[in-house]
Amino acid sequence: MSEALEPGAVVAAVANRNGVCRSQLYTWLRLARDDRLPGISIAPQPATSFVPVRIGPLATSAPSIGAPASPPPDTRPALASRRRT
Repeated sequence: MSEALEPGAVVAAVANRNGVCRSQLYTWLRLARDDRLPGISIAPQPATSFVPVRIGPLATSAPSIGAPASPPPDTRPALASRRRT
């Protein structure tokens, strides 16, 4: 398929040269363009955009370590009563 995608390539000539039915090669190319051929994609990829990043000074103090968090409250009463027994 990559040969058929080269600029100036004639799909029918590529198919004949490789012993592939022309309609099959056209079908594969269409499926690949539509991103429906597993493992092969020739669909145009979206352009990546630039994301600005601001770099600030490094933190000089370590974060304080507090007491361990308490478990979240039970939001379902049926489960809460079952856990207490």
